Amino acid sequence: MPLSSAGYRIFPVGDSALVIDYGNIIDISVHKKIVALFHYIRKNPPEAVVEAAPAYSSLYVHYDVFFLRKKNQRLTAYEQIKVQMEKIINNKLAGESTEPRLIQIPVCYDDEFGIDLKTIAGKKNISPDEIVRIHYSKTYHVFMLGFLPGFAYMGEVDEKIAVSRHQQPRKKIDAGSVGIAGKQTGIYPLSSPGGWQIIGRTPLKLFDAPVYTSGNDNESSAHLTLLQPGDMVNFYPINRQEYLTIQNEAAGRDGAPSLSTGKSSPGMTILKAGLLDTVQDGGRYGYQHLGINPGGAMDVFSFRKANILAGNKPGVAALELFFPAAEILFEQDTLAAVAGANFEPEINGNKTKINYPFFIRKGDVLRFRKPVSGNCCYLALHGGLDVVQWLGSASTNIKATAGGFCGRALKKGDVLSFHPFTSPPKNGDINMPFNIPDLFAPEDEKLFVVEGKEWESLMPDSKKIFLEEPFTITADADKMGYRLSGHPLYRSTHEEIVSSAVTCGTIQLLPDGRLIILMADHQTTGGYPAIAHVITAHHSRLAQKRPGDKIRFVKTDIKTAEELLLKQHEFLLQLEKASKFRLSSRL
Repeated sequence: MPLSSAGYRIFPVGDSALVIDYGNIIDISVHKKIVALFHYIRKNPPEAVVEAAPAYSSLYVHYDVFFLRKKNQRLTAYEQIKVQMEKIINNKLAGESTEPRLIQIPVCYDDEFGIDLKTIAGKKNISPDEIVRIHYSKTYHVFMLGFLPGFAYMGEVDEKIAVSRHQQPRKKIDAGSVGIAGKQTGIYPLSSPGGWQIIGRTPLKLFDAPVYTSGNDNESSAHLTLLQPGDMVNFYPINRQEYLTIQNEAAGRDGAPSLSTGKSSPGMTILKAGLLDTVQDGGRYGYQHLGINPGGAMDVFSFRKANILAGNKPGVAALELFFPAAEILFEQDTLAAVAGANFEPEINGNKTKINYPFFIRKGDVLRFRKPVSGNCCYLALHGGLDVVQWLGSASTNIKATAGGFCGRALKKGDVLSFHPFTSPPKNGDINMPFNIPDLFAPEDEKLFVVEGKEWESLMPDSKKIFLEEPFTITADADKMGYRLSGHPLYRSTHEEIVSSAVTCGTIQLLPDGRLIILMADHQTTGGYPAIAHVITAHHSRLAQKRPGDKIRFVKTDIKTAEELLLKQHEFLLQLEKASKFRLSSRL
């Protein structure tokens, strides 16, 4: 698709987002237009826009399909939001970008921290001291935040010190490490695996996740990350003693964690930890421009279903469980429901069903015996879990160590609070006779997809393979993404892709021709070709796949994707009405 006469093009990113793209380029003047557009949308959000996030040469816009389709049933949500974006751009409503901030960042380039300086010096045939001098002598532009919360992609590095990433990433790079990758420079805000060439370390905090947020989330978000898209950065050298002094000052400002709002009492104790049990909700939106992904439940449909069956609103905080799942002792009575995967839940050794509301009494122990079907399940408790929200969400962000319960997976001995339940069933039964059919075939191996930005760059034979042959989920599958095995796919061009926004369900083509499907904990941007996106209505089906399962891709269009999502939404609305009626008659 060629650029419009205005120099941009708009295309969908899945069925709930779009990208305004100015070409496969890295150009500061173009980026300033994107940042100006981003700030305009943030200050004057069009109806149904959930969030926006700038990248090198594009702007990602996520929108509310249900709101738009309710407003106008004739046009797709994508068509409606596209018109709004074109109006803003073509009428030049965003104006010019404001004067950028200039941020000064101290860096200690000593050998202790600049662990790749000698390697780069050998490759570039210049001294480590000269590499350092060249690096801090230039002012850098912050193009985007991604990969990790607060990780700023800055450029451009002088060609004299530009060097490619390590072929094998290190398992751990310390927070504050300053690196070079190609003509980019960046700072690791958190300890993480990574492949950038490390030349120094800053004592400043690039990302600071408070345990809870008070006041206006938009205002407090300005203090989450040191850098923002559009900023200018100067580095300056410091010695080791100066580094330690600044580091100690920053460490003294850390706060103590808060586990609950204090509006409830201890409700359950983890007797035995599971593989990965976390507090989740529908996700954390509005912060992708800072590199903070929405996260939330892997299977949002089953998560909402469990909450509805427990008599809650669909988005209340619940537990997400993978097998082997936690063993839980309840300290007070409650009404509960389990939905999603079938791990054979039982109370005190007595089997209970999934997709049922059931009563739990004080002293009961809930266990999950074996994985019968599916990948993850959700335990919802009436009134919801009582945890302190971070940036408007209770979902656990493990990378940021924020949200949920202490920002981590549950451990043995953890005590969680939930709101007390004071209405036991009238006849004393544990299982309540209310079950629902599973209308959306989670066992089906077919996944509907819409075209991605790089679909047309696939070779004809690769398109055929993608749509006609099965792929298998490998053991390398987690909440960040599922790697697939199958026939490799190839593009008709070797042009490198500048990083742009990705979303849950994005299917990326890796350099070896293999595929990866991004899942709930995906990073916010990616530089691999996005050839397709799994439609939102099939995210539940995808989330319940396990290593070894086969999947097949079926190409569809945006209209069909939206219609299936609306059908799923309508089912949950009907379930909510029925659940309220049945529960009111039993309690």
